[in-house]
Amino acid sequence: MRILYYNWIQFDNASNKGGGVNLYQKNLIEAMLQNYDHEIFFLSSGREYRNPIKDAYIQKTDNCFGDSCQSYTIVNSPILATGNYLDDRDLTVYLEENSLYQLLRDFIAELGGIDVIHFNNLEGLSLSVFRLKEDYPKMRMIYSLHNYFPFCPQVNLWSHNRENCLSYCDGKSCTDCHDLDVFSSKIKEKLALNAQYEAQRGIFTAEKYRQQQKSIDDKYKAKKQRKNRDALVYRRFREETVTSLNHYADKILAVSDRVKSIAISMGIQANKIQTSYIGTKIADRQLGHLHTTNNNVFTMAYLGYMRHDKGFYFFLETCEQLATQLANACNLVFAAKISDTYARERIELLKKRFHHVIFYDGYTHETLEEILAQVDLGIVPVLWEDNLPQIAIEMVSMGVPVLCSHLGGAKELTKSRHFCFQSGNKKDFEEKLQYIMEHPQVLHEYFSQSQALTTMKEHVRSLQKIYKE
Repeated sequence: MRILYYNWIQFDNASNKGGGVNLYQKNLIEAMLQNYDHEIFFLSSGREYRNPIKDAYIQKTDNCFGDSCQSYTIVNSPILATGNYLDDRDLTVYLEENSLYQLLRDFIAELGGIDVIHFNNLEGLSLSVFRLKEDYPKMRMIYSLHNYFPFCPQVNLWSHNRENCLSYCDGKSCTDCHDLDVFSSKIKEKLALNAQYEAQRGIFTAEKYRQQQKSIDDKYKAKKQRKNRDALVYRRFREETVTSLNHYADKILAVSDRVKSIAISMGIQANKIQTSYIGTKIADRQLGHLHTTNNNVFTMAYLGYMRHDKGFYFFLETCEQLATQLANACNLVFAAKISDTYARERIELLKKRFHHVIFYDGYTHETLEEILAQVDLGIVPVLWEDNLPQIAIEMVSMGVPVLCSHLGGAKELTKSRHFCFQSGNKKDFEEKLQYIMEHPQVLHEYFSQSQALTTMKEHVRSLQKIYKE
């Protein structure tokens, strides 16, 4: 079987961009390569630019799997990745441009045809690429919903960086939702300059590089962003993307039941979509509940980003206001890369309230086991519909139960009613936490009522059935 995977950035990029989806893509390709009947191709787009920035073209790339996986990237894509950079003018190009469809049509022909094209998102491409199904009707077209890009250019249905988006008001809510000072053309020019600097290090001096960076900055300082964006474009973006998915995709895969439910509410046809929990390498260990809490001191942990949508600030404020009796009987662990020094200072002040506070400046997969070694309860307090947080899967695989908000897919990891609270509700969070601390036996219940995490082997088996349908 000849399979072409798409993600906006290459799975082994040096800067580790792409988050959990990128890690998943790399693991999936590695697992698929174990079957010698498969020929694997990979394509990225939207982050590689070269001067002059004109027509797009496809360039072969090197990758960590060598010749086993043939990887390519689209250079000078008219659509910049990621989606949060796009305004209404960019989205109009996304809706109407045709060159990427033609480029990919010819590319697939040059490869000698493929059996499956599996999109792990659409960022970096235009809507026209779905028309490949017309040229290659026997080719299976699969789309995985790792985020909400088909419905929201911001990809996370997170309104004005403040709250979960419950209604986009036919596009009116989108017009001022994100940064008004971002120019996609400026980012493209800087990416092209970076590529030139890397390719010509001996000739292209650091001083010249700084001068050209400044020249680009000065050029866009003089430009004024339009205050009024066109709501109709945002409405068209959602409606036409959903229509194309319904018409062209053979199967749409949701990474959790919650994502599936949201997609159907957005207009995705129920018979087109199914839940497909992603496979993870870490699921191979699935240790179950590892240790019983110390009766005197309970330890809870937040791992992730210092971001509002991830619930970091909600959790920090909740800890600051937690009942003194609970706080005194609890250890607190934070593992979050410092992006807000004031938040770091607030964590330091929590030492006056909690039994003990430990802070890690971020974490890696190598340090995860050490960080979680004495943790009784992981906290995933997301304020947006987080599709299925990777950190929740990682905690559970290492024997740590998770108390999560009701938004997103993390709550699907167990059927126990004790481990889910109303998102953004401090009172409900405190009541759930207090019950767990006073009844530590329910920590075992988390696992006795949980579903097994999906291993890569199981996930690949499932995908191969979908690919062959």
